Amino acid sequence: MKQSPEVMKRREAAQYLRIGLSTLDAMVKAKRIPFVRLSGHGLKGVIRFRLDALRAWLEREEGKVASTPFRGLRQIPRTVKGDDL
Repeated sequence: MKQSPEVMKRREAAQYLRIGLSTLDAMVKAKRIPFVRLSGHGLKGVIRFRLDALRAWLEREEGKVASTPFRGLRQIPRTVKGDDL
């Protein structure tokens, strides 16, 4: 198995954490996960994840019950038909 690099791109970090890219992006947007934004790479910069920071974050999160559940993706309300009532 290939060793993880010290600094990871989005896809590598998502694979390391075993989550989807959209989940990772939502966590970054909500600032719920440690990341580094490198300036000078386009308007928003490039996002990178340090392996040691992700490991430390995982240790802190382990066994923790979130007081506010993560709601990265908006829930779509279910449409109710007259027959379902």
